[in-house]
Amino acid sequence: PTLRLLPEGLRAAKRSSGGGGLYQAWEGVGVHELILESPLHNASLGGSMALVEVYAVMLLWAERYSCLFRRRDTVAMGLLFKNHGVEAGASQQHAHSQLIGLPVVPVHTLQALNQARSYLDVASTCVFCDMLARLRRPSPRPWPSAATEHHAPPLHTPPSPCQHTPPVPPPPPPPVSPKGNPAASAHGSELVVYSNAEFVAFCPWAQPCDYCVHVMPWRHTADVLLEVQPFLEALRGEDLKVATTSGPAPYRVDAVRSAEEDPERAQDDLPPEVGRAQRTLALLADCLRAALRKLHNLCGDPDYNLVVRSPPFSDPNASWYHWHVEIAPHFAKKGGLEYGTHCMVLMTEPQVAAQQLRDTQI
Repeated sequence: PTLRLLPEGLRAAKRSSGGGGLYQAWEGVGVHELILESPLHNASLGGSMALVEVYAVMLLWAERYSCLFRRRDTVAMGLLFKNHGVEAGASQQHAHSQLIGLPVVPVHTLQALNQARSYLDVASTCVFCDMLARLRRPSPRPWPSAATEHHAPPLHTPPSPCQHTPPVPPPPPPPVSPKGNPAASAHGSELVVYSNAEFVAFCPWAQPCDYCVHVMPWRHTADVLLEVQPFLEALRGEDLKVATTSGPAPYRVDAVRSAEEDPERAQDDLPPEVGRAQRTLALLADCLRAALRKLHNLCGDPDYNLVVRSPPFSDPNASWYHWHVEIAPHFAKKGGLEYGTHCMVLMTEPQVAAQQLRDTQI
């Protein structure tokens, strides 16, 4: 992967300042970088890219994000995201992701941050950590038995630009228990799609769209990309691009090729702090790649948005926030109900989507 500065006409943000008053506006204030994920035009994180290639992308994400963080006196927060496909807003076909530095924290982000902070004030614990604790064990089962779930009806895939075959008819709804909607209690391990020693991919109980997947570290950390700084600092003695391909053996991308067979293997020949940081990046690459590949294989390479959720630069170690990645595939357009109420109409219950993704081979 490599970094390219966008031509002036393609940038969503520039380095400038805004005005005040009742209606405040800025002319693209901030920083905008384009990250090319592979030299191959048809490569994709969920398709043909190997684990070592996805790891290299994670390394460049962390490097560019840390560089942006050092400008936190003028940048309020950094947003890493990826638009895959036309329906997801991609303006370029070549595999890429983007990093934007914003001068303010958007209102929607502030609302999510405040909700997490309020939960901590009331419950004295992180809301995301509570979610993860439930994922470690099955929840009570008011829905059909495991035997029934293993024979789930065919996947319902609404028309998508990347699909050229007729959609499969929607499956019949599962039996509803006397207690109500079966999905209402689906909050345990039945939502897990994939996991390793440090990260878990799961379908959230309140999905913003069908087959939405979140990737989250098991342990509490406010910002994984800042946490791996010891490894980046070990690389900064050399050019990062050179170090990932031909630098000292422990620091090369080749050093995590063994993760293809054992992604949880640590680098014994690295200093402990550096080894832990590299292991975290390798396991993040493993979990993210697995989630995207399962989605790719099950749903036929759907268009999707990927967003990395990090706290504002003013509070990088927030005890009330938990870093995570959201993957939102596109199968249908929003209608008036969704636009007017922000209430999403879903065709697939989260535990059914998770079961199908979990059973999909990669």
